[in-house]
Amino acid sequence: SFGNGTVIGLLHTEYPGMNFQNCHAKPKPSYPKCWMVSIGMAISNDWGYTWRHIHSPPHHLVATVPYPYDPTGTNLAFGWGDTSGIVRH
Repeated sequence: SFGNGTVIGLLHTEYPGMNFQNCHAKPKPSYPKCWMVSIGMAISNDWGYTWRHIHSPPHHLVATVPYPYDPTGTNLAFGWGDTSGIVRH
């Protein structure tokens, strides 16, 4: 955190297509089909009590794979989503 109460964090963001009727896998859509993960950034100005995206989506995006989401369900879950711990104390 910074001395003024600002804390910046990395977010593990998941998109489960089947929860949004955006998965066409057969016989039944379920994990790990139609699942994509990415890393975004958030900010807190009250020492971490409340959080918001640092910019409105998709401009908060930090890292993702260079492939579009695939609603066919032919691919297993993919993306980057495991962030690290504290990087500055």
